[in-house]
Amino acid sequence: MPGDMTCRPSFDLLATAFASRKLPGPGLARPADRYTGDMADELSKGRTDLLVAPDFIVIGAQRGGTTWMQRRLIEHPEVFVPAWRTDDIFLDADAMSGHHDEPVVGVFDATLLTRSEVPKDIKALSTSVKLLAVVRNPVDRAYSWYHIRLRQGDGLYEAEPSFAEALEADPQLVSNGIYTPHLKRYIDVVGKNRLWIGVFDDLRADPLQFLTDVLHFLGIEETTDLPSHWAKSVNYSAAVQNRRLHRLARRAKRGTRRVLGMRNQWLVDRLEQSRIVTSFKRANERVVPPLDEATRSILFERFADDIAELEQLLGRDLSRWKPRGAR
Repeated sequence: MPGDMTCRPSFDLLATAFASRKLPGPGLARPADRYTGDMADELSKGRTDLLVAPDFIVIGAQRGGTTWMQRRLIEHPEVFVPAWRTDDIFLDADAMSGHHDEPVVGVFDATLLTRSEVPKDIKALSTSVKLLAVVRNPVDRAYSWYHIRLRQGDGLYEAEPSFAEALEADPQLVSNGIYTPHLKRYIDVVGKNRLWIGVFDDLRADPLQFLTDVLHFLGIEETTDLPSHWAKSVNYSAAVQNRRLHRLARRAKRGTRRVLGMRNQWLVDRLEQSRIVTSFKRANERVVPPLDEATRSILFERFADDIAELEQLLGRDLSRWKPRGAR
């Protein structure tokens, strides 16, 4: 579309479009800036490039259990969630291809929490969307993310740096664990009532209660009709012996997922838990060694102020995040 558009639809039309979950596209945040003509006329033409606004968005944080949440909500009969990232807060026709009239539509992207433009996008177009975030001990999050990147072996991680070297070379290991400023930006946009903040410790301690809290916030009926494997960990951290074999396995998994479709993600999980796949993974994996207490204490100091702010924001004691001997 041309960039010098002068015809801008009114905000009332934007609100009406959002209420019907149809928004004009293409584009992420401001379709009004990319649109010509009267929006009502365009919406009435049944355009195939309209985007669907979600009812909820899980914004992160990375390595905080969001993949587990995504898998569990995919399996819920009232929820539609794409089985893979859409790289957008709105869903296009491809992303909605597996939709079967489920009343609640959601989007997962754990990178959204720290992306500065996203709150403005939501503020411009949303009046009712609910947001969910999960925070994790930032030291553990950084160490987990390091091992995931090491497994993938891309960019600077191809040289297999130590954790200390990665902390120096990859500033996002630390910056993505600074939660409070980002959470406050979202609160400024949607208010506290429409942002649910979970804690990863609760997911580890009682996944059933954690999922129940999520469903309650979303206004979705609790269900016990979920596959028996739902409580198992997904996307866990592990070191690999051979990264080439690991990459081939990842490609095979992505291909299988696309062939089976979004609603059959549970089949991919079942295949992952089969004896053959499990034996292959175990043969190519080794246990991640625990982070030594000296490094943990040094790294904690870089998060201490933010953790103190987060405790105030959540009204919750997070002292268990502190390393032994820390004040």
